[in-house]
Amino acid sequence: MNFIAVNPLFNNRKPAKVQIRKSRIHGLGLFACENIARGRFVIEYAGEKLTNKEASRRERFYEKIGYTRLFVLDEKYTLDGLVGGNESSFINHNHKNPNLIVYWEEGKILFYARRAIRKGGELTFDYGFDPA
Repeated sequence: MNFIAVNPLFNNRKPAKVQIRKSRIHGLGLFACENIARGRFVIEYAGEKLTNKEASRRERFYEKIGYTRLFVLDEKYTLDGLVGGNESSFINHNHKNPNLIVYWEEGKILFYARRAIRKGGELTFDYGFDPA
């Protein structure tokens, strides 16, 4: 996964209008409810802030149930989107052509549009691995 410390594209943090719906990629996904311009802030990843030690413990449990929303924040912390999360945890993986990019700013995980996204388009980012 590619993180950078400063977002050079936009400073406006008004989130885009989004909606959770059934996805052709996997289960449920997050979709744009409006046209989103390239570089626009879309959504912040929310969840309980855990130490990486606690995240590792939870990950073992989540692997047993086949479901996780853990997102590494930095070398010390991880966010658990299953606890205190928001719609961002429904953003699906796209290894080849994601339309979102992830930025790490001031201890937050932020999603911005890599390119223009049309209303109704599913929001995706590269999780940093190719499961195929």
